[in-house]
Amino acid sequence: MAEETSCMVVTRQDHCIIQVTKAPVRRSLTPSPQMGKLIDQPVPLPKGDTGVDYDAVNEALWGLPLEGDVNGQIRAFNVLLTRMPANYCNRIQYRFLDELQKVDPQLLEVGQALIREAGHVCVFHTFGNIMKSLEWETVVGPMLNTDTDWIHGAYAVASSLGWGRWQALEVVSDEFCRVAIDGNYEANYFLASYPSTAQPACYFAQGAVPAIMNIVYNGRIQQKPVLDEAFYNRLFQRGGVFQGAEVKAREKGDPWCEFYAQRL
Repeated sequence: MAEETSCMVVTRQDHCIIQVTKAPVRRSLTPSPQMGKLIDQPVPLPKGDTGVDYDAVNEALWGLPLEGDVNGQIRAFNVLLTRMPANYCNRIQYRFLDELQKVDPQLLEVGQALIREAGHVCVFHTFGNIMKSLEWETVVGPMLNTDTDWIHGAYAVASSLGWGRWQALEVVSDEFCRVAIDGNYEANYFLASYPSTAQPACYFAQGAVPAIMNIVYNGRIQQKPVLDEAFYNRLFQRGGVFQGAEVKAREKGDPWCEFYAQRL
């Protein structure tokens, strides 16, 4: 068992101290869901009105040599990437919520909101830098004729990263978008690990979808701003941001997960 006895957030030092000892009682481990409950076959999703060719973007990006260097870092798309089993992240995410539920059920919504914000921060910075990269300019750039094409281009790239098949069904400039995810990795894990749910549970994606709208319409990524913490905080303190909701969910029995993001 592990116990953090000193945390740099509290002490303001440059390290944390974690002590590991043998647990007094042998604990059983929860079996792995393996790859989770995968879709049987791709769902024929309706295509949005765009000049972006999702299939062409996927083919081009799947052919890139995304391999780690001597330090295990994958340098591509103007960012540092990593390969990680999806269910490693999923296990941490949903176990975090399970533990909050045990401590105090009222904390559950706080945990869900934290995961949404994690999805928003991650995608805002990752895709913001992707949209400033040479790969974007080379592969997606020639297909961009309108501002809504930037939204479609981002979701075409997302489909190439192992997160499931993302498809923007409808994008209205600076107003809202509807996005479907077929084979979402969060839903794969959830369906293999929990009996049922009355509420949509793809919390990371719930934050990721509005992040794309925010980076294009609030962050004006076409102007290539510096995407640092100060920029992010300044942008989201002035209001008028896009927020999202999961309106269809495989974890509830729908054929795919669908998300809606609109400006509030």
